[in-house]
Amino acid sequence: MNGDFDLVKELVRNSQQAFLATIGEGAPLASAAGYVFEEKGDFGTIVLLLSDLARHTRNLKKNPALCLLVVEPSDAPIHEKKRASFSGEARLVEDRVHPGLREHAG
Repeated sequence: MNGDFDLVKELVRNSQQAFLATIGEGAPLASAAGYVFEEKGDFGTIVLLLSDLARHTRNLKKNPALCLLVVEPSDAPIHEKKRASFSGEARLVEDRVHPGLREHAG
């Protein structure tokens, strides 16, 4: 595999926190979001942990466009941390049980 691709996959695997940007009513919204990374195929799937009470979830239900910024978990200054940005569309999955979610709940 490509070296940069491997670095991005390692970053997503090792971090579990990201910044989620959605399109709201007249303005963008950025918020913190936890996730679980499901490795499969060449890369995998990022499963976001979102509450129905959160504004970003309501935004995604109206417009699934998003940008997700994953940042290296370290004490380094933000400009020195590894990071990767993903743009795409969310696919909402209701009542999904994922083994990795249990450690993030509560």
